[in-house]
Amino acid sequence: MPQVLKTWKEKSAKDISLYMFVIAFVNEIMWLVYGAMINNWVIILTNAIMLLMSGTMIVLKIQYK
Repeated sequence: MPQVLKTWKEKSAKDISLYMFVIAFVNEIMWLVYGAMINNWVIILTNAIMLLMSGTMIVLKIQYK
């Protein structure tokens, strides 16, 4: 969350690695699928929040490039 807020306030994402956030995004999707398969709401909720943050960082990186 702090990285998302910092990037949004500064309107700059030059020091952010797009590839790292794409990997994190895919990782969160896999955890969501796993959480759904075992019906564990803690895993689903936690990774849904992280997916939103990773997705936001990807959008900000592309927007402020």
